[in-house]
Amino acid sequence: MLAPVEELGVEAPLAELTRLVARLGTECPWTRAQNTTDVVRYTRAELLEVEQAASRSSQLGLAGADEPGDEAGEELADELTNELADELTDELGDVLFNALLLIEVARRERPQLSVDASATAAVRKLRRRAPYLSNPSPNLVLALARSLTLTRTLTTTTTIGERRTSSAARRSPA
Repeated sequence: MLAPVEELGVEAPLAELTRLVARLGTECPWTRAQNTTDVVRYTRAELLEVEQAASRSSQLGLAGADEPGDEAGEELADELTNELADELTDELGDVLFNALLLIEVARRERPQLSVDASATAAVRKLRRRAPYLSNPSPNLVLALARSLTLTRTLTTTTTIGERRTSSAARRSPA
């Protein structure tokens, strides 16, 4: 389970990053010259760097799992793991920066856009997709699981029934 946001020390840096990006939007000539297409392109490049860093991290985890007892190897693996975690953290920070920058740049065309409006939309979507996060009742989770199972069963049964019907229709003389 994740620690509360306050324990992670996230609120102050995130608020500061948001304020700095807002200042970039008004004070930086380079940022003012960007459009949403530009920032989306930069964000895609950063996402590729996240993918590469995560892949390297995963590969190291798999490669280092074979050699228990080798202290020098374990120490080297720990160092590499920390470096890759730092790299992934940096790349994820770049993506977060770019997401905030995209909101800032897009606000010129749509002033109603904001970090708060985007966060509200994300929370709304998350609550819709995972309602148990808002009401962590075990009965609700169980009901959702049963509902999903029933939906999948009905979909499969309907699909199989449709296939049978269409097969029979093809075989019957018209």
